[in-house]
Amino acid sequence: MNPNLGRLMFNFGVLVLLLALIPLPFLDPKSPEFIVDLIGLIVSILFLLAVYFDVRRQASLEFKSKQR
Repeated sequence: MNPNLGRLMFNFGVLVLLLALIPLPFLDPKSPEFIVDLIGLIVSILFLLAVYFDVRRQASLEFKSKQR
C-alpha cells in the first residue's frame, strides 16, 4: 500500500471515530440514534484496526525483502 494512501485512510478512520464519539454522551441510550452511533463507532474501530495491521504487514514484507 502506498504510504500516503495508508495515512489518508488512517486519518479518515480517526475522523469518523471522533465524529462518532462526540455526540455519544448526549444521546439517549434508548434512542435509535444511539444504536446507529455505536455501529459507526464499532465500524470505525474495525476500519482503523484493518488499516493498522495492513500497514504493519506491508512494512514487514518490505523489511524482509530488503534483508535478502
